[in-house]
Amino acid sequence: MALIADAGVSLPLELSEEQVSMNVALARNSISRLSQPPSKVHVYVVSGNEQAPDGPVGDGSASVCAWIVDALGRKHESTLPYPLQFDQAEVLPIKSFPDDLAHLHALHAPGALNDEASIVARAEQRVFQSLVMKGGSERIYRKALTAVNSLGTLTYPAARDMDIELAADHLAEEGLVSRRGEKVRDAHGAVRGSKIFFERPALLAVVDDFVMLREAAVGGARAMDQLLSARGIDSAMKVAIRALSDSELRQLDGRFEALYEGKSDIECDRVPRSALEYSKQILDVLQVTPFKPKDAVAESVFISAQPE
Repeated sequence: MALIADAGVSLPLELSEEQVSMNVALARNSISRLSQPPSKVHVYVVSGNEQAPDGPVGDGSASVCAWIVDALGRKHESTLPYPLQFDQAEVLPIKSFPDDLAHLHALHAPGALNDEASIVARAEQRVFQSLVMKGGSERIYRKALTAVNSLGTLTYPAARDMDIELAADHLAEEGLVSRRGEKVRDAHGAVRGSKIFFERPALLAVVDDFVMLREAAVGGARAMDQLLSARGIDSAMKVAIRALSDSELRQLDGRFEALYEGKSDIECDRVPRSALEYSKQILDVLQVTPFKPKDAVAESVFISAQPE
């Protein structure tokens, strides 16, 4: 089994018999693309050699012993249990596929979050820091969040009785709670008022949104196109934005700003309005005191390891 030294610790390239450690492979620069992949998802090869793809894989000087894997590092059945020999003509440098490289960095670079619980927890950490810096009480906000999450749906009168209606409103603005209005009609169909409900938000897309945002932050053109044509900034997208580090948010905002640089008024009018909406969200988040995630060291490593 090939090993790599990381901060004085040897890390195995193989995570298991079925999966390769893609974060280690990224650090070793040992990931390439197959010219003729066996499936739509198993398109990468991870070298079992100590040399990087720019050596034996990239220059044609030798064949390489490698596993066929998908973006998560899961091995194709053809490379179970052992890696295969590939010639240079069969393997392409990953740097020739910047979107794929950005996607792999978003998924596996140090500090990357890849499950809903950790992304939501990071967003909550930022939101509570922001609200407390504005003079709020973290205890009240946590009470409101706990009430909504435990009950699923909380009426405005019930929230008012618990003295958490303002806290629930603020959390709804941040995406951690959903706020829904429902019109009240009389027997003749005329609107006589409305009811307000606070609900647990649907965050089914938060992992995909987080990866897409992170990918766009490091230069992924495909991810940026997806953001500009996405459904908009709903609760899941707001939470994903708040789970990003300050440096990632600045990079992402810079990419949105670049859409307007050097453009005429007519050309600027063609930029999707969502670019401005994302920028406003990002600037609103960054206006608070600098955010320090618990894995700040890992975040700094991620920024330094971005694809060129």
